[in-house]
Amino acid sequence: MVDCQHLIHAESLDKWVADSVVANAVRLPVCPKCNSPIRKTLRYNSAINDHLKQVEKVKAKLRGEEDSKHKDKIIKEIREEANRQFLLTDDKDQPRFEEEQVKWLGDLVRRVTSAESALGVHQLKKCQQTLDSLYILMLVGKQTKPSKMTCSDKKVPSGVQARKMFTRMDLERSQLHELLVRSLMEADKVVLTDQQMKEMMQEVTRVQTFANLIKKIKEKEEKQIQLKPESIKVSVGFIS
Repeated sequence: MVDCQHLIHAESLDKWVADSVVANAVRLPVCPKCNSPIRKTLRYNSAINDHLKQVEKVKAKLRGEEDSKHKDKIIKEIREEANRQFLLTDDKDQPRFEEEQVKWLGDLVRRVTSAESALGVHQLKKCQQTLDSLYILMLVGKQTKPSKMTCSDKKVPSGVQARKMFTRMDLERSQLHELLVRSLMEADKVVLTDQQMKEMMQEVTRVQTFANLIKKIKEKEEKQIQLKPESIKVSVGFIS
């Protein structure tokens, strides 16, 4: 199996998975040798996906949610927020998102909200959070890279250079962007835990704060204003 690398006779495992799906209302089928959840083994994708959808229905029922009403409400919110984002303009009254980005994001939104995806309420809410975070990261990505410091600029030692910090931040932003997109593309196959979502959202907030800090440092460098010691300490904390 891909999940834990154990070798098990296919027909025996087929029966084990089938029995596990029937016996457990919430828990995923596990490897009979090590109890690792079976998520990535292609042979059981269909069974696992059907089981996860059933899990979402059970959880929704326990939370007192009515799937059809809640799903329609969340889908409407996702689509309305996407349209709002696409209409946003910058200080020069130019669209924040380029035409190609709007088309790509629109396709992603349609994928998540389509009937074919058949996502449960809880999973749709996670996709809603993920899309909101993706908009933030894409806007952060439009921030321009600070100019390289000149010799005269270096006479104003700050201990931190905006250009170097930007390179670090942009790498983190790019990696996180890829993670968010992958989670949306695989939303009908892989369900992230609440803890995984929390950690991912914390990283988005961190990158956004990092980008705002770089913007402030860039402004001070351009005006050759020395950073205060406490500002240097905060900046070093982001790159250490």
